[in-house]
Amino acid sequence: MSAWNLFLKHTDGKTFTLVIQERKENVTVKQVMSLVQAKTGIPPAEQRLIHGGKQLDEEKNIIDYPNLGPNSTLFLVLRLPGGTGLISLAERDTPRGPDFEYSDGTPCMICFTHPNDDNRYNAKRLPLVLPCRRGHTIMHPHCFIQYCQNEIFDNKREAVCCPQCQNEWTLDVIQKYGVATKEEIEIFSNGLSVNVIHNDPNISECPGCLSYCERKNKTDNRVHCRMCAKQGKNYEFCWHCKQNWTGDGSKNCGNPKCNAADILEQINAAPQKEVIGVLCPSMRLCPNCGTAIEHKSACKQMSCKICQCEFCFICLRQKRDGSWQCGRSYDKCTPAPRQVKVPSRK
Repeated sequence: MSAWNLFLKHTDGKTFTLVIQERKENVTVKQVMSLVQAKTGIPPAEQRLIHGGKQLDEEKNIIDYPNLGPNSTLFLVLRLPGGTGLISLAERDTPRGPDFEYSDGTPCMICFTHPNDDNRYNAKRLPLVLPCRRGHTIMHPHCFIQYCQNEIFDNKREAVCCPQCQNEWTLDVIQKYGVATKEEIEIFSNGLSVNVIHNDPNISECPGCLSYCERKNKTDNRVHCRMCAKQGKNYEFCWHCKQNWTGDGSKNCGNPKCNAADILEQINAAPQKEVIGVLCPSMRLCPNCGTAIEHKSACKQMSCKICQCEFCFICLRQKRDGSWQCGRSYDKCTPAPRQVKVPSRK
């Protein structure tokens, strides 16, 4: 069989030609990612290939994508490090000065190290009393940085707040009390900005040009991308399923697998219930794949049967490195608001 081509649209606007030497049914996504690396120097672990508004699964074959064939265009999005691998969690010396208040013997609320239990506990490791309304948050600088990292990159928070009184800590406070570098603060700043965009139910990524857009009419599911229009493409897509709009009107996109609007209607209509004494919606969407899950009984810790994601039904925090982020199964935590956006599988 003669060779065939795929076109790769790079993030800098350049277009590359990928020459495929095998039949479509014999080509894997991993092989295509290797060709992308040869063209761009970007390793597969940092690639996200998009076609038709969907990310290609590296475990699948090209034949699994019926509309992907000769002369199709792939869009390359870089998977930038979230920050977790760039932030040092090594111990940091406690800063000294009249601006700081130090623990009077109360242990750090992250590592729970008590002065009497730690021979290394001295001025360099003394926990700080962080600024908040009641002055009850006590952490080592490196524990504070770890807490910030978890809140931004794992829990997708738009601000870092005191876990007890919800007083917001600015980036200046994080830099001062966490002894953070300018580079680390820049990583935190970018992470917070991305969270604001991704958490906003009225901001989405156009599957045609990958630019962020906001719909003017919050109830309109049919969206026309102006950026695509400037490039000579009349691109309309469904706000929920991100597929080309094929239906009539502005409510039903015509794609048979699109049921996001119905799911959100169910979530909005689900009554409140008490879970271990905390009032929250009785139905949640899995934060990893968007599957609707109803709480029947027992504790707050859930496991999605579709993607096996483990998360808290109350605060929606996912289990990380084998540990729950909000305490034990019957510990109360702060309920997350009712979901207004269907999570897409990560």
